[in-house]
Amino acid sequence: MSEMKWAIITGADGGMGTEITRAVAKAGYRIIMACYNPKKAEIVREHLSKETGNPYLEVIAIDLSSMQSVVSFANQILERSLSIALLMNNAGTMETGFHTTSDGFERTVSVNYMGPYLLTRKLVPLMVRGARIVNMVS
Repeated sequence: MSEMKWAIITGADGGMGTEITRAVAKAGYRIIMACYNPKKAEIVREHLSKETGNPYLEVIAIDLSSMQSVVSFANQILERSLSIALLMNNAGTMETGFHTTSDGFERTVSVNYMGPYLLTRKLVPLMVRGARIVNMVS
């Protein structure tokens, strides 16, 4: 039996993230839905799991505006030694005003670029041969 493929999808609980998660679930991946709002994500997870017949969807909270949150999330994945075949950096924001994060970064830059970059760098050691990293930005 071949090893299950793991996918990590940020922003999996809305918009394009939900559609991407649906397609990846149908393709048979085990999926970690990396989402800012775990309560909202859990509702989406339940729906997609029933719809696709894939029971291997789980929600783990991440706040891409916080580098500490990104590191904490990545460390959880690293501790599990998952073999990642797909990292979909989908989550994003477009702020209407100037907001800084606790790390001192402008929020849009943090969520759309800094957080996904740090997450990717931390997870590279778990990427299997031929793994895909997909970055989307708003």
